[in-house]
Amino acid sequence: MEKFSIKTIASFPLGENCYIVTDNSKDISFVVDPGALNSDLKKYFSSANFDLKYILLTHGHFDHIGAVSYLKEKYPGAKIVISKEDAKITGDLVLNGSSSFNLNEAFDFKPDITAADGGLIDFGDKKIKVVSVPGHSAGSVLYIFEDMIFSGDTLFSSDIGRTDLPGSVPEKMKESLEKIRELDDETDYKIYPGHMSDTTLSYEKKNNFFLSDEYLGQ
Repeated sequence: MEKFSIKTIASFPLGENCYIVTDNSKDISFVVDPGALNSDLKKYFSSANFDLKYILLTHGHFDHIGAVSYLKEKYPGAKIVISKEDAKITGDLVLNGSSSFNLNEAFDFKPDITAADGGLIDFGDKKIKVVSVPGHSAGSVLYIFEDMIFSGDTLFSSDIGRTDLPGSVPEKMKESLEKIRELDDETDYKIYPGHMSDTTLSYEKKNNFFLSDEYLGQ
């Protein structure tokens, strides 16, 4: 049995990816961006046999946070982690993006831990690292665990997230992408994005125009 396993649950119509990472040796898990309270997510967690330690949020848009309250109620000990900047937008219908889809959903959960650049979160005998990557939203972050990067809506396979949304910070996106590109090459990181298929950092460095010298102005 592998020490760590990862489960992906996509929610539609936007195709947001929710990830559950489990330390099989300790039966502990964390979830990244539980975007919608759909039947697949309910079914998975109804039969899950682990202790959920964290609900990690890469940013505060509605399609990434829809099932947070459900999971917090089911696992009261699980700590909600989100940046200070994006904790402010979850209850705002415009800034959380839900009004753009005529959903008008506000979310009133409160974070237990503030995700800050360079922060380390204990997970068993390992650490989850936080990297601040403003652009798609003012408080977007990556979570790096072992050889996995949960990139939210900052970096996709051969693409990047939008910066024309309310609360986006387009002038910061290039700085954030440069920060990602500068991650060491000794680890071939697997990228688990907020939408679309997973990829690797080495592939994106070679093939993603938005990580190129041409785009970043190097």
